[in-house]
Amino acid sequence: MGFEELAGLWVLMGIIPFVLIYFVRPKSFERAIPSLMFIMHERFKTRRASFLQKLLHNLLFFLQLLALVALGLAAASPFMDISHRVLVKNSIIVVDVSASMASQEDGSTRLAQAVGLAKDNLGMRNTIILAGNVPVLALESGSRSEAYELLSSLKPKAVSTNIGDAMLLAEDLAAGQRAVISVVSDFINTEGSDIIVAKQSLTLKGNTVRLLKVGKQGKNIGITSLEVDKSKTAATVKNFDEDSRSFSIALQQGAQELSKKEMVLPGKSKETLEFPTPQGSSKITIEGNDDLPLDNTAYISNPLKQRYKVLIITNFPRGNKIKTAFSAMKDVELETREPPTINAYNINHDLVIISGITPKLFVPSDYKDIKRYIERGGMVVFAAQQSLVEVYNTLVNEQLQEMFPVIIQGKEDKQSAICADLIGPVFTKEPFADEPCFTVANSYFRAAAKNDTLTLASAQLDNSPIIVTSKRGNGNVFYYGIIDPSAGFFSDPYYPIFWRNALTFLLKTENIATFNQKGGQIVPVREQEISTPSGNVKANRVAFDESGIYRYDGKEVAVNLADEGESDISAEPAIDASVEAQHAEESEQMTERFAFAIPLIILVLVLLGLETIALKMRGDF
Repeated sequence: MGFEELAGLWVLMGIIPFVLIYFVRPKSFERAIPSLMFIMHERFKTRRASFLQKLLHNLLFFLQLLALVALGLAAASPFMDISHRVLVKNSIIVVDVSASMASQEDGSTRLAQAVGLAKDNLGMRNTIILAGNVPVLALESGSRSEAYELLSSLKPKAVSTNIGDAMLLAEDLAAGQRAVISVVSDFINTEGSDIIVAKQSLTLKGNTVRLLKVGKQGKNIGITSLEVDKSKTAATVKNFDEDSRSFSIALQQGAQELSKKEMVLPGKSKETLEFPTPQGSSKITIEGNDDLPLDNTAYISNPLKQRYKVLIITNFPRGNKIKTAFSAMKDVELETREPPTINAYNINHDLVIISGITPKLFVPSDYKDIKRYIERGGMVVFAAQQSLVEVYNTLVNEQLQEMFPVIIQGKEDKQSAICADLIGPVFTKEPFADEPCFTVANSYFRAAAKNDTLTLASAQLDNSPIIVTSKRGNGNVFYYGIIDPSAGFFSDPYYPIFWRNALTFLLKTENIATFNQKGGQIVPVREQEISTPSGNVKANRVAFDESGIYRYDGKEVAVNLADEGESDISAEPAIDASVEAQHAEESEQMTERFAFAIPLIILVLVLLGLETIALKMRGDF
């Protein structure tokens, strides 16, 4: 025990005069009693009153003495430092749910071991944070039963680990109140903030931090990378063991085995294997036993057409730059028709391009058939040419002009830069974000975009729309206003890429990469019933945290772990487990200062109250 104000002890000196005054008693005197009978009658009553009076006198002395002592001690502000084990009122549990926690050990998983430790560290109020690649607040200030139920339902996810950021989230949730923060993980940390730095930040703010490690080094061989395109899929397999491993790897679609390879992979090495990409969904599977089955299977989704049918209508097929660009696309089946024989009534192609035509050779009924093709859902590209004004006037006469996305006003034989107006699927961020002007035209057509159209590029000189798209009926039209012979765009390396992007944009064919995602992504969607590998859920976003096939918006998306760092379950943890275990034990003890001043003042008030009661009983008032 100590005293913050030693001068307050001088108040105790007041006890000395108080005791002296008490022992200075008045002198006794004699009094004659008139009646012996009176004395005999009142003897017992007098003795009882005398005893009560002496008791009350002594009681008042002790009450006043204790009050003086308590007041003196209160003035000195006594305190005591008490060492005790932490009473967990505010418990924050960070649980690692990354893919490595699915590692199997001794008949259970690392996550099962982590859940057991987490349950042992529950407090009166519990906050639970799930540490995947992005921290998730699963429970805030819940009861022990709520926390217990949540922990029992946890499953490992096909995502990487970010323990440090989860600990920083715990710091925010503590909100200045002292908390016991238990972090349960194998500490195979693959990304995010440094764990030790995060722990120091939490400790400096008065929190108790326990780093509880689970797991031991395991054996694993897994698929660590997957690259999917329309024709082939490249899968990288790594052996994390010291010894070589022999295994089979197969490409399967449903119950059918499409391809199988036998391999021997040396220890600590990896190899990339190629398989043809089947149409639809399929999977590549490693056949063998190891401690982490989660990365033994990689899923593939390929909903795209293998080939696209494209029709070019032109009277000048030789030297047509657009035809050359589409001819280089391996997945395009290209057909050329020359007016007047284009048989527009018999168009069943995915895309029609009208480029370099002689208007007088067009059969009038073909314009009407092309219009019907667009209204039914067809895609048509109108490409500019030197005689575009004549073509445009012909379209007016044949009532196809309403399908044209711009109004042609005349030709400008002036030089102008052509610049991208909209960075997106056609003009991508690279390279157009920094330099949107991509070519210079020696001549171009003045035009005005119609309502309900989207201008993708325009002439810098007067903002005339050069590349415009618009929905017409159930189809789409695309105006390409660059006259290729009068501009150098066709010789630019981006020219074939531009037409590939235009094809993808018009046919709404997404890049196959969008159908093959890495675990950990979150995609917003319209609210709907979403099919996940573990069941159906109604939501307005898709969290890719499981390996398998997701179905939403009428499409199938394959999700895989494909993370070398997370698959390395034999890696050294990011912390020294033995040192941290010792620190966790030491952190169980806390020293807290207890001040006695307030309790002593309360005691003085209680003693004064008892003194008042005693005086009342004695009859002094």
